[in-house]
Amino acid sequence: MEFSAKEQKMIRWLKLQQSHWHSTRVITLVGSLFVLLLAIFAIASGKSIFGGIALLGMSIYGLSYTLGNWSGRPEISLLLKLIREKESNDQ
Repeated sequence: MEFSAKEQKMIRWLKLQQSHWHSTRVITLVGSLFVLLLAIFAIASGKSIFGGIALLGMSIYGLSYTLGNWSGRPEISLLLKLIREKESNDQ
């Protein structure tokens, strides 16, 4: 089975996305923890309770997404593994 030019472009994009996830997850984790601290400060000060709740929601989403997908998206990992095996069998 040969991949078309469009499919090869998608494969290259998926490989790039997967390789960048390792640094992106650290940035997202640190950013989410920072926003969590801001939310706690905003809620504790009582000045911006609704803003603090919004920040809390954003930080929880960022933390759950990062920790839930720590190794990357499993469907992309599986697809790239299958492509690597196909390429090694073709050679």
